[in-house]
Amino acid sequence: MQPMTFTKAWLGGIAAPILTWLVGILAAWTLSLGYAMPDAVQGAIVALLTGLVIYWAPNADPLPSDAERIAELEDKIRALQGKP
Repeated sequence: MQPMTFTKAWLGGIAAPILTWLVGILAAWTLSLGYAMPDAVQGAIVALLTGLVIYWAPNADPLPSDAERIAELEDKIRALQGKP
């Protein structure tokens, strides 16, 4: 079983409100130019950018398999016993 990627969840949770705020500023700017940005467009931009943040976030390292952990423990036992 692989670990859950905490980094992706954390970045998604942080990016969504920040991007909502930034897209709101963009919408206000476009409104000042005389072009209204619908709420659906704002939501789509936020969803797209948040998805890209989550997609590009690095994954967690995979957990070692049981065989790898057993081999590592056997190597440590051999080293403690002084065997090659």
